[in-house]
Amino acid sequence: MSSPGSPAVLRSRRYRVAVFTATHLDFGKGIAEGVLEFARRRPAWDIVLVAPVGELARLQPGRDRLEGIIGHLARGFDPAVLRSIGACSVGVSNLCAGPFPVPRILNDDRRTGALAAEHLLERDFRRFVYLGIDGHNYSTEREAGFRERLADGGATLHAVPAGLETWGGRLLPAVRDWLAGLPKPVGVFAANDFLATKFMRRVLDAGWQVPEDVAILGVDNERIQCAVSPVALSSVALDTARMGFLAAERLDRLMAGARDPGGDTLVPPKGVVARASSDAVAVTDPFLRQVHRYIRDHLHEGIGIAEIARAVNASRRTLERRFLDARGTTPYRELTLARVRRAKDLLANTDESVEAIASETGFSEARFLTQNFKKAVGMTPSAFRRRRG
Repeated sequence: MSSPGSPAVLRSRRYRVAVFTATHLDFGKGIAEGVLEFARRRPAWDIVLVAPVGELARLQPGRDRLEGIIGHLARGFDPAVLRSIGACSVGVSNLCAGPFPVPRILNDDRRTGALAAEHLLERDFRRFVYLGIDGHNYSTEREAGFRERLADGGATLHAVPAGLETWGGRLLPAVRDWLAGLPKPVGVFAANDFLATKFMRRVLDAGWQVPEDVAILGVDNERIQCAVSPVALSSVALDTARMGFLAAERLDRLMAGARDPGGDTLVPPKGVVARASSDAVAVTDPFLRQVHRYIRDHLHEGIGIAEIARAVNASRRTLERRFLDARGTTPYRELTLARVRRAKDLLANTDESVEAIASETGFSEARFLTQNFKKAVGMTPSAFRRRRG
């Protein structure tokens, strides 16, 4: 017979677990979905509450009894309060820098910043702006990753006015002057999608084009927010379902009495979901901008150099000379790289077959996609998808 403190007895208990997260956002929904997926594999788990973060403050000793809590545990969080209702806890918020009093499962925010930089560098941007949120550690970490990757690429990061994240509905004169003074084209990375959309509106109000003058990229892939942005917003998607699952797994061990070393576990982001707000190549020549816009809008049609030349009212010879003079490359090479970039986005963010992606990116056959993709990226489309998955 098992002793009262043995693992077998502990595992016979029922565990009442509550999840406190931003349930109105895709971020919070992903966390909750990951926790629920784990709970389906643990019959002893009872998810008694999935609630907004603010409800956490309403817990009262003597009235509420929980064995486990997963949530956005941030400023003012007192683990003694949770212990007083009997709960072990795991955090999923990186608002505060560590060390933190309870274990956390966090997005790898430095990697998030590096992915954003790689996305914009790949589109030949060399001047950049980071829009952060003061006092939020995830923003600080994303900026650090962005800066580090840009430094490797020899790029320039421009400073922003203080308090930029608090802009209201109108464009302040000082901000308008700052926007006018920014060298164009410029790539902008914002700490989250809401800040990115807010900035995009200010850019458009000032008369600049998105993405040709200012390419913009956010974080969280809040799908409704990205869709209702004036120009569909590109965003770094986080693996929040994985974060929720790992948080539940860690909480399960804590509730069973296992020792936990503490500290943070980092989960890599899924990757960039590319939309129209960053779908440009950084060029200043109006003629080349027209060419790239045509390529972007007709890529799926299997266009060739002859079609591009006709669309911009130029001879093939003129088109090739303008590219060679301004870009040191050929229009065919630019067209192929645009197709490869689009293929990378589809491979990372959809389950479509390589054959379907070849058709959507203008390659006549999957084997031509594979040949050109391997030459540009250094691996086959299937290997790229496995590495990102």
